[in-house]
Amino acid sequence: MGTNQETWFIINFFSGTINAERKMIIVDEIKKYPETKFFETQYPKHASILAQNAIDSGIKKVVVVGGDGTLNEVGSILRGTNVSMGIVPIGSGNGLARHLKIPINTIRAIEKVFNGTEFIIDTCTMNNIPYFCTAGVGFDAQVAYDFSKKKSRGFFTYITTSIQSFFGYKTADYKVFDVKFEQNFNAFAITFANASQYGNDAVVAPDSKIDDGLIDMVILKRFPILTSIFIVFRLFTNTFSKSKYVTTIKGTEFKVKANQNLIIHFDGEPMLLDTNELIIKIDDKKLKVIV
Repeated sequence: MGTNQETWFIINFFSGTINAERKMIIVDEIKKYPETKFFETQYPKHASILAQNAIDSGIKKVVVVGGDGTLNEVGSILRGTNVSMGIVPIGSGNGLARHLKIPINTIRAIEKVFNGTEFIIDTCTMNNIPYFCTAGVGFDAQVAYDFSKKKSRGFFTYITTSIQSFFGYKTADYKVFDVKFEQNFNAFAITFANASQYGNDAVVAPDSKIDDGLIDMVILKRFPILTSIFIVFRLFTNTFSKSKYVTTIKGTEFKVKANQNLIIHFDGEPMLLDTNELIIKIDDKKLKVIV
């Protein structure tokens, strides 16, 4: 059993591009603080098991050292509890950390765990799968799926994967519903944003707030290939929503139907579904994070 004063660090050194030297720096920095324990993940979903162990042990603060996927594993367990989640971002994109203005610098992020303040954020679900940053279908989900098969990680690998996936990718027809409307779109991608960005400051929903009780559904419609560079430019200059090819709709629940089974992503983690329907909702469970 732990004590209420203990802080548990759940570390995924498979995130991002962490070398042996940086591993030692992270571990040595954690050891500087009293009443801390750290656990390294050994396999997929191990972070969820460690988070549940923390709850069962009476721990009140759990810190994730990893990327958005690891945050998803831990946050899915901690949501709706009184346990606070700290974030030390070492992933490829770090979308949630960047949205929350948590330092990307590892040492400063660890400091924030102990001198930051609690902030309660919304949580969402896609087909009952929890997510905290963004989820979606279409091109970004295809990239996440292709990226998951790569042997190397990091921003450069993600960019090269995106370029490779772009050529040959075809838009798809979707029927989108909420309580007020039903519309058909031929879309390149549909993103359901709780936070503003995918990661690496690629801002897909500039007006998204993570505590407003709303999801920003961002539909990127089919666009001429020659405008691709301008679409990317808008993504990295906080002007994505101003594109004539982008439609943003705020709501608390959406339903999507496609003509084929779907590849989705949730917080960057891909999944191939055996259904052509999605239901996306704001969850009634909140998550405490330290910012």
